[in-house]
Amino acid sequence: MVCFAYFANLRCDPLQAGLLSNSNQILAQFVMEQLAYPGLPGLFIACIFAGSLSTVSSCLNSMSAAIWEDVLKEKYSHLKEETKTHITKIMSVFFGLMCMGVSFLVWAIGGNLIQIIGGFFGGTIGPLLGLYVLGALFPWSNWKGAFAGGLIGASLNYWMLIGQTVGNTQAPTLPSPTDGCFNYTLITSTQPTEILKQDLPSVLSWMYSVSFNLYPVTGCLVTILIGLFISFLTGATDPQTIEIELLFPFVRSWCVQPTSVGLDRKRNLNIAGEYKGIMEDEATHELDGNTSSL
Repeated sequence: MVCFAYFANLRCDPLQAGLLSNSNQILAQFVMEQLAYPGLPGLFIACIFAGSLSTVSSCLNSMSAAIWEDVLKEKYSHLKEETKTHITKIMSVFFGLMCMGVSFLVWAIGGNLIQIIGGFFGGTIGPLLGLYVLGALFPWSNWKGAFAGGLIGASLNYWMLIGQTVGNTQAPTLPSPTDGCFNYTLITSTQPTEILKQDLPSVLSWMYSVSFNLYPVTGCLVTILIGLFISFLTGATDPQTIEIELLFPFVRSWCVQPTSVGLDRKRNLNIAGEYKGIMEDEATHELDGNTSSL
């Protein structure tokens, strides 16, 4: 927002004017102009790297620990603790190398970095939310529908993200002022680059123009719809076999459980009645014993 306000006040959109070749350069250009003091631009870059490295290191260690606990622990529980530690460290190094490879891939592809990161997060969060809602709201769903729905929802989001990034297909932006760029000189200017636009079918063009902010919504809806369809196609789950605690509270009352709730209540009443009968029998025996002793 600060960068937008700064260049809007100058009435110069450097990207629209062709003075910058990539939208990721706007922040760096703003820092070079407003913090044009010895050492401050480097300190700014160091802060960015420090913040990102702390977050990335935590994620790498978390992924290694999760894979060990959920996948490898049961099979390799006989190993020594030192060997287990070495395995998790090796996995952390492997994931770190994968992150470095992805960073070079993003650099080669180009595109808006915020859009790419937001697309990856949205493409994952949406299907995860869809799986949660599918299981807690629809008791007829089964594991086949959940697996297919989550896979198709995530694949659709990543397909739209890759197509939008590689094909340079973006939704049209609002007009921005460039008349102030004639009296404005960038510290580091580049020649305008022409974006190659491919002629795509209307459906693909519309899909690739969807904002990455909508990826969680599309992933969630596709996961739920496909999950329900596959569940009914492969044999829906009997709601009476579902544990009532796994469903939303309002679903328990109107969707599944008059029978289950009645059975649970009847079972509890039977247990209470049996307990009451046992206590009465013990009291009677105790009273008989006291009477006979007298």
